[in-house]
Amino acid sequence: MDKTAKSAVLVIGVCLTSVLGFRTARAWQAVSRGAANTVALMSDGDVVAGGFACSPLNFCGGFKVVRLARDSGAERWRYLGPFGDPSYAANAVVVDSASDVVAAGAAFGVVKLAGSTGTEVWRTTPLGGDAKSLAVDSAGDVVVGGTSTHDFTVVKLSGSTGAELWRVTLTGNSPSFDDVAYAVAVDPSGDVVAAGYVFSYPPGNEMVTIKLAGSTGTEVWRHAVAVPTVVSNGDFFAAALAIEPSSGDVITAGGGFTVVRMASGTGDELWRQVMGGVGSLATSVAVDDTGNVAVGGSLYDGHLGLSTFLAVKVAGASGAELWRLELTGNAESQAGSDARAVVTEPGGDVVAAGYLGNKSGSVVSIILRLDGGTGAEIWRRMVDDGRGLSVVDALAIDGMDQVAAAGSFRRGFMVDNIQASDGHPASDLCPPAPLTGCRTGGRSSIFLRADDVDKQRLVWKWARGNAIPSDFGDPRTVTDYQLCVYDNVATTPRLVLRAPVPAGGTCAATNSSVDTPCWETTSTGFRYGGATPFLNGISSVVLKAATAGRAAISAKGSGNNLTLPAALGLTPPVVAQLSNDAVCWTAEYAAADVIANRATVFGARN
Repeated sequence: MDKTAKSAVLVIGVCLTSVLGFRTARAWQAVSRGAANTVALMSDGDVVAGGFACSPLNFCGGFKVVRLARDSGAERWRYLGPFGDPSYAANAVVVDSASDVVAAGAAFGVVKLAGSTGTEVWRTTPLGGDAKSLAVDSAGDVVVGGTSTHDFTVVKLSGSTGAELWRVTLTGNSPSFDDVAYAVAVDPSGDVVAAGYVFSYPPGNEMVTIKLAGSTGTEVWRHAVAVPTVVSNGDFFAAALAIEPSSGDVITAGGGFTVVRMASGTGDELWRQVMGGVGSLATSVAVDDTGNVAVGGSLYDGHLGLSTFLAVKVAGASGAELWRLELTGNAESQAGSDARAVVTEPGGDVVAAGYLGNKSGSVVSIILRLDGGTGAEIWRRMVDDGRGLSVVDALAIDGMDQVAAAGSFRRGFMVDNIQASDGHPASDLCPPAPLTGCRTGGRSSIFLRADDVDKQRLVWKWARGNAIPSDFGDPRTVTDYQLCVYDNVATTPRLVLRAPVPAGGTCAATNSSVDTPCWETTSTGFRYGGATPFLNGISSVVLKAATAGRAAISAKGSGNNLTLPAALGLTPPVVAQLSNDAVCWTAEYAAADVIANRATVFGARN
């Protein structure tokens, strides 16, 4: 069984017929100091995320951008910007056609970084304010939207030098209020669209969208919506926009969960939907490949004083609602919920992410895939970091089954990479049947619990066997592990669970101000620890090498990310395996070894 690759597999199953040698998992979670606000994908699938950094002493602030390897989450480079103020952060990142990275944020700071190294190409700080959004045109020039000296501001910069090419500002009638361009985009003809608000009293905020000639910044058209009576003044603005690619029409979403479609050439309003009232806000919008529109945000319930997570799809032609999904957190929730980001997959399915209210005012992060035609939930991933501080703020997809999510985890800068088709890691490491030729131990046990989706549990132990340190490879860098659970249906293995434990990465620890590797060496092998794992449900793996029957292996996990079936009732024999391309270890549980086998619990030991 000697192989050269260093991927590994942890399997619980039946029917030992498979061979070793599966491809590396693409799943990972990277948690470092700070918090992530924005995410984008490189052409090779690497993930770029931006936000703010924290010092080892937990002093937080400062512009932060990282590039993470697609297959492992390993940090290729990190850029910490010199933008000074503790509140400064990267609010937006984009990748241009040359695979260089542009980021923008507080103090209207904009920086271009070499995609391969993270080296600063140029940096500029237009007159004070805050950059909220970014876009890059086909020539590589950069469009930035935000606020500058209280004005709604759009600036176009040379992609090669950062020099300002043109600037457009809109000003309301009150110098005490900021006017803001929250979103910018480049349409198929190269013109620039920006949306946000301008304060004009009376009546107050106007949801403003403007189209500007890409070459000069000359205004082509302007569309404004006055604050409706059902929405409070401070809540009314355009927070997001999307361009319908075939027509170039503009769709904006914002306060009052208002969605508006405007004609590309004239800005004439084609339809408008107001789905909420005071306190409601749509923060993300995307167009699917049929032209229908997905929107995410929060819907405020004035009676409860809480907001609900709302993802909705409307017909692109008319704005008519096709379906909606509302989530409110658990029954003890004392905090609101919010769909912070939506993206659409080829075929029209929607991936939505944000957070749900939990007990005691805390929140838990969530990512869901919804059927594009019906809104039915296809899969769900959640994490409760134990402190109510876990949020997904941004999503990026490649249209080829990769989803990258960015946000915060225990006040850490969190980036996750998962498979769009099922919410699991993109991995073939779980074979259709367990592996042959494995070493046996003198004692082992397994316990599975699935009575409640939030209380799923796994404990597997293998002991009194043989292993030397080199058998384990090096999971700190290259050796991936995978946990798989099978039962036996008419002598045929059925995959019940797969949960990878990939090599490398950083995981949250008790002290979240420290970047902590997920894997660490011990005196006898390796240990994996993820505080509350988002991708795989696995919280602990211990690999202990020893000869003369003293080696030991264990794995533990909990929570709904284990994705156990709603009912267990497994059919023995059950086989537990840990393997890499050189060695595997196995334990078989016959019917006589089973101590519990119900719909909610399976346990066995020998």
